[in-house]
Amino acid sequence: MAAPYTIDAAVQRFLDHLRIERGLSANTMAAYGTDLARFARELVRRRGNRVRLKDIGEPDVLAHLGHLVAGGMTIASQARHLTVVRYLFRHLKQQELISVEPADPAAVSSALGYDIGA
Repeated sequence: MAAPYTIDAAVQRFLDHLRIERGLSANTMAAYGTDLARFARELVRRRGNRVRLKDIGEPDVLAHLGHLVAGGMTIASQARHLTVVRYLFRHLKQQELISVEPADPAAVSSALGYDIGA
């Protein structure tokens, strides 16, 4: 497994990958960046800035979604956030920076008590 990255560095690498390899639109990149920055800020606020990528788990994703719910975010927006977080973790797994994707939509929906449809 490669050297550890902070969540902020992992997000930036992922966004660079999307920009270079996928050629996503500026609006999509801005939306992804905003959603992932929010996830990273919430993670660091709860766990500190030394959390290792491999230690991020489903409870972290659920806590983030709980934070979004408490802030009044709609189910559709919650689903978008989860989708972007899933894309990030799928990329990290493909890069062998983590071994498990912590944002399974069925498990997250089950824990929240409703289907977020991501």
